[in-house]
Formats: sequence, structure tokens, C-alpha cells
Amino acid sequence: MTTTFSSEPWREHIDRNPRGVIEVSGHSWRDLSLGSRARAALFLATEVGEGGVFTGLALRYAIPDVTEIDRRARELRPLHAWKTASYKTDRTLRPEQHRLEVIGDHLWLPGIRARRPSGISRVQVRRVVERDGYCKVCGAVAGMKDPFPPYGSVVLTAGHKEPAMLAQEGSRLHDDDLQAECAGCNEQAQQYTGTPEDLPRLAQDTRRLNRADRQQLKRWVQAGKRDFTLADTLYARIHRLTAPERAAFLAEMRRIYGAADGWAA
Repeated sequence: MTTTFSSEPWREHIDRNPRGVIEVSGHSWRDLSLGSRARAALFLATEVGEGGVFTGLALRYAIPDVTEIDRRARELRPLHAWKTASYKTDRTLRPEQHRLEVIGDHLWLPGIRARRPSGISRVQVRRVVERDGYCKVCGAVAGMKDPFPPYGSVVLTAGHKEPAMLAQEGSRLHDDDLQAECAGCNEQAQQYTGTPEDLPRLAQDTRRLNRADRQQLKRWVQAGKRDFTLADTLYARIHRLTAPERAAFLAEMRRIYGAADGWAA
């Protein structure tokens, strides 16, 4: 990727396709009054174009005033029918690169609303997240630091326990079919998340586990899910408490167990 204007460092992180960009009259990704997702869409449509290549860093340089702008750009895919390719699906790209394949909904126009291609309603998402309280795949709790790029705060959504079922046209989804998942673990989200895993490094990192932990990891991988202890479940419930509730909980623990169990202030 080459730079054209040093005063605009984002240009160093895109490979613009002039034939793929669209001309938009009366709207600009520089317009602070637009929503963050619409600004990301405008940037990609007018500066990168279909067939062009970009990175998350390009978005962060171009729109630095929006926190997690690359996350907003990733939301274009499931919510607005945009299509991008990543290193996971196109090995001609580097791990940090994405290719814009299809410009979907024009979010900068009035009346454009988010889609839910998975068939999971917003009401269902809320019910499932409130029921489970944490990601049923990795155990992440909403609000904690996200272990996946771009390392913001964990946001929970709902995913199917058998992701292939989402592809069945007209299938009705019941709450019992769904589980709370973080964006990094969600099956749909995996196709548009950021930098993919370095598989050799991931395998090497398992050497840091003792034999018992490696056997446990093997069971989880083979089962396609992990088991959670009662302590994991209780922590998820405690994490959702307000500050006053958490203080009251700690006071109750001190009353029950005292200094002998380490709960004393």
C-alpha cells in the first residue's frame, strides 16, 4: 500500500480501487453529525471501494474520534449486508487486511435500519443474555476486557448452539436453541472479526499448561464447548451487580466467612 498525502496517514493503509468506489453527494465520512457506523460505511464506499483493501488501522486513523470504529465497520456485515474478505478466507491478504467485496446498505441515507439475518430477534438476544449472563463458550462477562481484537469491552449477543441451523431458511428459533456469546466466539462474528489466530503460536502456547489442564482443554475442544464451575457462574452473577449491591454482597461474605476465609476488609 502506498501513501499519497502524508497529512492523511490512513492512506498508507488502504489500497483504493478507483473503479469500485461510489460517488456520494451531500454526505461525507468526515461529518461528525452522522452515526459511527454510517461514517465507517461512507469511508469504505468512497475511499476504498469494492475490490479495495483496507485495515482496521486505516479506519482508526481516518475516524479517530470514534471509539472502536473498526468494530462499527465489522457490524456492517451482519446488520447491513456488506461483504468483506479477510485473511481467514483469502490467503492473498495479510492478517491485518480486509478486502471490501460488496457495498451493502447505504447507511448515510434516511430510513435505513439494521437487519437481523440470523433470524434472532433483539428481544430474544436480550432474554438470552439476561438468562445466561456470560459467554457460554469462553466464559467472558459483559464489560470485562475483550481478549479479541480490538480489545475493547466484551459485548454479549446470542448465537445458536448449533450454528449450522441458522442457515436453514424459515427455521424458527427458540430461546432454548440459543446461548449467550461474546463477539469473538459468536459463529457469525468469526467471519468478520479482526486478526486471525497464529495457529503455530497457539499450539506452542499449550505447552504452558500442565498435563491435567491439557487433558481438560482436549475435552473442551472435542466437545466443542467448555464446562463452567459453580464459581464461574456465581462470578457472572456478581459481576452484574451494581456498585452498592456488590458492596453489600462483600459485607455479607465477610459476615459469613470472616477473616479466616480472606473476605475481611
